[in-house]
Amino acid sequence: MIKGPLAVAIWGAEEVSTSAGSDIWIFVIAAIGLGVAAAVLIVLSLVAGGFANIRIMARGIDAEAVIRAVEQTGTTVNDDPMVDFVLEVRPKTAAPFTAKARKLVSLVDLPMYQPGRSVHVRYVVGNDHVAIVDEKDKQMLRSKGLIVE
Repeated sequence: MIKGPLAVAIWGAEEVSTSAGSDIWIFVIAAIGLGVAAAVLIVLSLVAGGFANIRIMARGIDAEAVIRAVEQTGTTVNDDPMVDFVLEVRPKTAAPFTAKARKLVSLVDLPMYQPGRSVHVRYVVGNDHVAIVDEKDKQMLRSKGLIVE
């Protein structure tokens, strides 16, 4: 006899023992568990990325950068898109370099972040870790005591 979640569909409810009907709960619990695990991993990746950007903003060196490309990530937070940027960073005391940055951009501010536009960034010397810093970011860092200007 076939057992498992399809047994009722194949044999009918009267032919299936009560233990076969309870097997479906294993699959339901497993599906719910996988869904919860996926949600937790997504939230943790967003939080980790946010902490990395804050660390770069707090400890990085100021520079100007030109946006070379803008790409959608497919992630939104409160209807605001998370955007990947390809930047040409132009430090005052070093050679220009290309870097990538990710930023949550308000829909209202999206026109300010188009290819060819100049943005203020902070970067970590020795690697290509860059964070785009706007006025809202500066206010947040000041309120937390992470930067003093």
